[in-house]
Amino acid sequence: SLQNSTILPQEIQPQKPMPSIILVGGTGRLGWEIAQGLIIASGYDSFVALVRSSPTSEKARQLAELGWTVSQVDFDDAKSVQEALRGAKTVVSTISGPRLADIEIDLMNAAKAVDVSLFVPSQFGVDSRRWPRGFPIYDEKRRVLAHAKLIGLPVLVVSCGLFSDVIFDFLADIPNRKVELVEGGTALYSFSKRRDVGSVLAAALGDPEFTSGGCLMMQADTMPLRDAIALVEKEIGNLEISNISLQQSEAKEQKLLESAFRKGDIAALYEAFRLHVLNRPAAGDTGLDCRSSENKTYGIEMEPLGVTLNTVYGE
Repeated sequence: SLQNSTILPQEIQPQKPMPSIILVGGTGRLGWEIAQGLIIASGYDSFVALVRSSPTSEKARQLAELGWTVSQVDFDDAKSVQEALRGAKTVVSTISGPRLADIEIDLMNAAKAVDVSLFVPSQFGVDSRRWPRGFPIYDEKRRVLAHAKLIGLPVLVVSCGLFSDVIFDFLADIPNRKVELVEGGTALYSFSKRRDVGSVLAAALGDPEFTSGGCLMMQADTMPLRDAIALVEKEIGNLEISNISLQQSEAKEQKLLESAFRKGDIAALYEAFRLHVLNRPAAGDTGLDCRSSENKTYGIEMEPLGVTLNTVYGE
């Protein structure tokens, strides 16, 4: 017989809370749109948006209304950043600006120190694996990826082409109804709406394929730029279209870059960037053609370019 017939209740182990997802840059133009899609991600206990500005600012309040917990952080204080990332499973960065690489490298160091499983850098758009070196912003983004590899931090790169809901205000002079094409605008470009990118990313974060990082490719539409411009014209009327050769565009870009660095001319850098986006596909570089058999959208219907343009420009 049993010497002790008293049955003790099993010790109940408290369930560990699911880890958090942290968004950096959620009050920016890109971050706000990504935040609206990303909030549907499953497998996370909390959604935290780290902001530099006050948590009571209008943009921060809008993030809170979406379901994000907004926390103010001094990104120049490494210890504060590390503490802010503690307990996170995934960190998504949507920051931009001249200090992008330095800030993201600091973020990655902090993420590595507190055992973050996955870092999504602000690499949205061009697939840098199929894009030439030499333009400052893309060289800086490559520096970010090289650092992640150096410290052994898994990263998920998102390649989605151009942002359909804002890109034509950059590529064309909409107020003056003018647009410049390189070599007739026959090169292929992919387009995706920013909020859709956030939604697809949210689904991908639950995909075992990307647990250890990788490249998530998506696109709503891919077409020659001249066909995309025709869709813009369908909404706002005819544009005055001019055409320059690849060689002319490259020469103008180089001259503008020299001016930008010599004089600190931000407008020149901005114009050089526009020409760079126009001339690299014309030269045969395919980093903005995001069609692939590996594309994943997880059943999410990405909005076609024509529908987006009707929303943006239609009356």
